[in-house]
Amino acid sequence: MNKETVKSFLLMIIEQEGTIKRKDLLSKLRREVSFSDHTISDRKMRLFIMELIKDGHPIMSSEKGYSLIRNENDLTSAISYLKVKAKSISVRANMLIRNFNKRNNTSYQYALEL
Repeated sequence: MNKETVKSFLLMIIEQEGTIKRKDLLSKLRREVSFSDHTISDRKMRLFIMELIKDGHPIMSSEKGYSLIRNENDLTSAISYLKVKAKSISVRANMLIRNFNKRNNTSYQYALEL
């Protein structure tokens, strides 16, 4: 089955379910399709979802799972969720810089800020 068909199945499942947990989405997707004679991995599914978003589909993720953004409240929730994730990534990156500098007695300067 080709990539576009897999993406179509993904979108169809998200549209039908409303909100669906990642593991449940992956399970349903695996029952529907096989991709190049391999089981679709969680990582591959997430890459397909990113492609769907790049293709113009308003798919959000949250602690509840994946769903379509249907109104401004959904959009606000999606952005807030991403901001929290981005902040934690920024904090982690800055800790890595600090730890690198401490271990190597350097003063590498590249602070990530949001």
